[in-house]
Amino acid sequence: MKFFFTVCLLIISNSSCIFNKSISAYNNKENDTLEIIYTQFSRGFFKEIHIEKSKITTYLNYQKTKIEEKKINQLNWDKCISYIQKIDRNKISKLKSPTNNRQTDKVHYAKLVILLNDKSKISSPDFDHGFPPDLIKPLVDFILNLSNI
Repeated sequence: MKFFFTVCLLIISNSSCIFNKSISAYNNKENDTLEIIYTQFSRGFFKEIHIEKSKITTYLNYQKTKIEEKKINQLNWDKCISYIQKIDRNKISKLKSPTNNRQTDKVHYAKLVILLNDKSKISSPDFDHGFPPDLIKPLVDFILNLSNI
């Protein structure tokens, strides 16, 4: 029984260490499979931007049948990675939106999700499109700029 308890404790402690690995600890090869997703939505509107190393895919409806794809160059991908590395992943889920206009339908809802290659997901709470929390504002502004180029 002690052996079983020790093994379980070891597994749990090891998995928590892996989960807390900071984004900046990922090397370039691991950044190749990283994906950034920015979703903008309301009752009658949906737009989701997926940024990967080689392309930007934009879904323009809830069914994800209207799609736009663009290539992304290495310089812009590296900028995305540098913005991500400046973010403390433990704070993203606890962010507070600076405004709440989305609750009165004045602006769209928005959400940022970062999918890491170890299949973990870092997700922000909903915020007003155009008014992201300060911690993720540089990344969100860059994503929106990239998708409009």
